Amino acid sequence: MSVLFLLIPLALLLGIAALVACIWSLRQGQYDDLDTPPMRMLFEDVQPRTPNGLPNSSNPRNEVVPPRPDTHHDRASLAPKHLDTRRIDERYT
Repeated sequence: MSVLFLLIPLALLLGIAALVACIWSLRQGQYDDLDTPPMRMLFEDVQPRTPNGLPNSSNPRNEVVPPRPDTHHDRASLAPKHLDTRRIDERYT
């Protein structure tokens, strides 16, 4: 029975802490955008580019990344970023 004198205030303190954490997360905007984060995992990560388009040590698959658009001017550099222009260029060359 004497344990209740310890457990009841401890439970109340834990409940108040959970309520304060919930109110804090609501005020900080943690629940503002619930749709975008689940879809973000479907997009590919942007691989770091080297100036010459050569494989980089931070490029784990050792893929050749095309040079940045400001280093050359061709059809691929003018395409939107979300298109895979390598396949399109192979058809027309």
